Amino acid sequence: MAEPLASCHRLMFEERDLGETQILAALIGVSEMVGNLTELQEVLKTVVRIAPQLVRVDRCAVFLYDRKGKNLIPAEAYSPRPTLSDVLLERKIQEEEVPRLINKVINQRLPCVIRDLPQEDMLPQNMIKEWELKSMLVVPLVSKGQTQGIMTLDSTTSRHYFTSKEINIVTGIANQVATAIENGRLQEECLRTYRRIEGIADQLSDAVLKVDGEMKVKELTKESEKFLDWKAENLKGKRWAKILKPKDISGRLLEEMDFVGAEPLVNGEMSKGQKAFVMRESGGRVYCYVRALPLRGRSGQPSQLLFVFKKVPIPKRRKRKREEEKRLGLEEALQRF
Repeated sequence: MAEPLASCHRLMFEERDLGETQILAALIGVSEMVGNLTELQEVLKTVVRIAPQLVRVDRCAVFLYDRKGKNLIPAEAYSPRPTLSDVLLERKIQEEEVPRLINKVINQRLPCVIRDLPQEDMLPQNMIKEWELKSMLVVPLVSKGQTQGIMTLDSTTSRHYFTSKEINIVTGIANQVATAIENGRLQEECLRTYRRIEGIADQLSDAVLKVDGEMKVKELTKESEKFLDWKAENLKGKRWAKILKPKDISGRLLEEMDFVGAEPLVNGEMSKGQKAFVMRESGGRVYCYVRALPLRGRSGQPSQLLFVFKKVPIPKRRKRKREEEKRLGLEEALQRF
């Protein structure tokens, strides 16, 4: 992760006259960075510093498009003079303020070069004055056919005439940024799905263990500790089947993979899964259903597992029989006494 970032920054500060080789190296560096960095904000912060150097301007910003609110939300900006980047981050741009720009860049997904400022009517006069604009390049951030937002570049010191080559360079960077934004969105969706699944599992079960790819326990709740009668510190970082020693009705020891397979929830209810006697720390055992619920990552492959435990209910008839046996046994003991 550090190498792509380092190579990009070397180009920024060591090379003032960038040739095609250096530009290609920078674009490859941006692509690798997008693939390696997990935090979207890290990607944006680096990109808004790299992009201006490649096209000889000194300011860059990224705005995310909010379809519901019909506005552009500032996400990140950079200028050597902080006041000139801060002004871009101060407020949202309403769609009604820049209808022609929205139509061309967001709807038609085309880059837009705004040259003749302040005469150009693509932007309102108050924005041109407030942002101290001389000329500007605006490119769409497109991923999977959806416009995620826009990236703007401009020179705050003098009017800059963007060449077709520079527009292509910025468009290439914008495509990488759009990919990073889409990845960030998918990651957020995964996290929301995780929380929803965990919430359902907590509601419909007596205990939940979250494990990693090696089947080692990462998390368990206080309720899970109480039900399983195991303290968290004695389970975390260990394979739970080695500690809880689950056994089937015949007494055969079971492994974690014996519980992976069928869906744990059917129509919002716990499915009848693998039954097992699970050992408690006190030495006794509890008879329960055990199911493994895969939590899938962005690739679609399981990245974590939730093991869900639900106590097997005792049938009423059997429960009454037990209570009757206890009562008769107590009466018999009293008579002997």
